Amino acid sequence: PTSGSPTTSPTPSPSSKPTVAPSVSPSASPTTRSPTTSSPSRSPTLKPVTDSPSASPSGKPTTGNPSSSPVTKSPSSSPVTPSPSSSPSMKPTTLSPTSQPSRGPSASPTSQPTTSPTSRPTTSSAPALEATFDIDITAPKCGEISSSCTATSDLLIGTAANDEPNQGDDKSSNTIDGCQDGSNGSYGTDESIEWLRIVSVDPEDQPWDLPLKVGGKAKILVGLHAYTGNNGDPSQDYADFYYSSDVDEPTWELIGTKRLLVGEVDNAGFGDFESVSFDITEGTQSMRAIRVDFRYQGGPSEDACTGGSWADTDDLVFFVAPATAPPTSLPTLNPTNFPTNNPTNVPSNNPTNLPSSLPTAMPVTSSPTTSPTPLPSSKPTDAPSVSPSSGPTTSDPSTSPTSS
Repeated sequence: PTSGSPTTSPTPSPSSKPTVAPSVSPSASPTTRSPTTSSPSRSPTLKPVTDSPSASPSGKPTTGNPSSSPVTKSPSSSPVTPSPSSSPSMKPTTLSPTSQPSRGPSASPTSQPTTSPTSRPTTSSAPALEATFDIDITAPKCGEISSSCTATSDLLIGTAANDEPNQGDDKSSNTIDGCQDGSNGSYGTDESIEWLRIVSVDPEDQPWDLPLKVGGKAKILVGLHAYTGNNGDPSQDYADFYYSSDVDEPTWELIGTKRLLVGEVDNAGFGDFESVSFDITEGTQSMRAIRVDFRYQGGPSEDACTGGSWADTDDLVFFVAPATAPPTSLPTLNPTNFPTNNPTNVPSNNPTNLPSSLPTAMPVTSSPTTSPTPLPSSKPTDAPSVSPSSGPTTSDPSTSPTSS
């Protein structure tokens, strides 16, 4: 029999597909002592999970929450970076980034790149120079012709109150007339001038490479560190810009004042500023000077030197070329094709000393005069003609000889 104990609950419906033949050798023991599940599924799957189950199943599931949409069908075996950015750029900065970025800003940065370069470079350009400290005038100086002159941070950074470079015993660092910095202040917290520059500008007030010269225009550029307090507001600081055409006995002309505003300095308090342009006027010296007086509150000083507690004052001396340009060494490439319509009315003071090598091909006159002079010359020739007449003066002798 199939079972030693017939069921007490026979199936109400016989199988639709009974076995054709009962097992010849029924199992002596059940297939397993531990059934697969104590609670078999009431809704078995219609299809197996996979047609080809793995011969070596994983010991642990790959993920507890697998994605329903894989990121890529062909993942890279070499990731672009081991530490991807948490905020990637929407667009690449450049298709070909430089492998050697600049570590320092240019002494003469361009305001905008040119879209129409000149076909021939100008021959009157001048270099951009960096100043050196001149111990005799106690300030940075550029002593040669230039289109710009820059006193870098290694000459100016800080104030005399916190060990500014080149400072003297009287705390009059980097000024040509003994003006003293403020007596207080901590670098990186209070007011300080970081660098200072004078640049030649074109008629549109944009920096260019023509020299600083009498009759030209210039402007002052400066890097500042402002006092921003606890709220990042630098508006209590002011920069006064000055110019002097005399270095030995400076007379400071106020060019303008810049009040710093919120947003014009970075989170650390640093920012770059510039004056309005000004004319380089005639003077008795080829050396000129500019000054920035950077102060906390108040107004411009009458002597261009605030001093007090927090001010930082720095000068820069630079060379100015004369107004007249040197003459050209080459003739013009495009001479005039037509004579002048207004010839000179005065003869040359230096006439030629030699006769013409090409005399006229025609006689002075084609016909002799019909009215000879009635009087003989008062200045007869000193020598007879070398070519006498081929015939006598008259063809017939007189028929009436002179009576004696």
